[in-house]
Amino acid sequence: MNRLWLICVFGLIHAFVFMVLYEGAFPGHAEPDSSPLYLFYASNVFDGQLPYRDFSIEYAPLSLPLFLLPRLVADTPSEYHVAFAAEMLLFDLIGLVLISLLARRLGAAPWKALLAYTMFLLAIGSIIAYQFDLVAAVMVLFSLYAFSRGWNTAGWIGLGLGTMTKIYPIVVVPVLLLYLLSQRDFRRLVQGGLTFAGTIVLISIPCLILSPSGFYDSFSYHAERGIQIESTYSSVFLLGDIWGLDSPVRLFDYGAWEIRNSVTDALVNLTPGIMLLAMASVYLLYVRELRSARRTHDPNTQVVLYATLAIVAFMLANKVFSPQYIIWLYPLIPVIVLRSRFLLWAAFISIGVLTQYIYPDHYLDLIAIKTEPVYVLALRNALLVGFAVILWRGSTKQLDMPSGESRS
Repeated sequence: MNRLWLICVFGLIHAFVFMVLYEGAFPGHAEPDSSPLYLFYASNVFDGQLPYRDFSIEYAPLSLPLFLLPRLVADTPSEYHVAFAAEMLLFDLIGLVLISLLARRLGAAPWKALLAYTMFLLAIGSIIAYQFDLVAAVMVLFSLYAFSRGWNTAGWIGLGLGTMTKIYPIVVVPVLLLYLLSQRDFRRLVQGGLTFAGTIVLISIPCLILSPSGFYDSFSYHAERGIQIESTYSSVFLLGDIWGLDSPVRLFDYGAWEIRNSVTDALVNLTPGIMLLAMASVYLLYVRELRSARRTHDPNTQVVLYATLAIVAFMLANKVFSPQYIIWLYPLIPVIVLRSRFLLWAAFISIGVLTQYIYPDHYLDLIAIKTEPVYVLALRNALLVGFAVILWRGSTKQLDMPSGESRS
């Protein structure tokens, strides 16, 4: 009953934030959002066109059902705006329930986890209601909860669904495989790998039947992008411009602002290798921890922590860092069990607030390479690096539950 009361109270708060504070119920008043684009895709389908074959779409296949559901009850931009925000609220509430359940399993106080979840919602800002990244993030959270319960098939299906919604959840796959390998649980390892791969294949087959080239283009579109202006790499070049070094050229391409100069032209070809190196470093750290004789804490806390660290490394090494990417971390941080978790929470809240400052508040100033937003961007990216360091240090030194932690 206590848990139900907590969920109801926090659920009402989240509903107020989504629909009133973030103006989900007030079309035309919210910050710039992507719902008109999503409505365009959905309307194309309602007009009899097929994705990948009749019109291009740069998102993974399971994004389309998320665009279509609000279209079932809304056919004008204002109605769609409200329906899409309500859809994202629904997934946010699912995340709230999962956080309560997983926090208890990991030995953390559910009320603290839900309080953190709510603070992070306020820090991220209204962008969370008008992008679909929250859906993939909640699917990752579900997968980790299912994994902690021993629901092997459900966990791997959830991760497959998340990957086919937003791609990035695939970086969590090696974390789960490495844990099962360390336990010599080869049956679950093989079953899980096949389940994940089967989920990907089953979802991909209809798309390939519709148009192999169109489906391939939805992935190659992102591979061909340049250095996006908010990325870790870009913040270095923008600082260089302010300090009187090489000035990058800004151009709008692939639906976002990018920077280009003689260095970025070479760097963009190196980013896949940098990303692989960053991801490999996380997995090697996890292998070292799995082999440590000092390990005494719940292995599920390790899985959650290293899954989060893998996502952070992917964000930092990526040549694209859109503002909504911080949503990927939103439901995971409340269930990370660290003695330094309050420092982790403070870092993420700061990252969220600074991201709001950059987009949408001062995005035009950033494009113009004005001093203040460039420094804010550099600070945001530096804080994310610090966030990763906190996770890394906590992974080997502070994972045990602080003494006196309540599980109520």
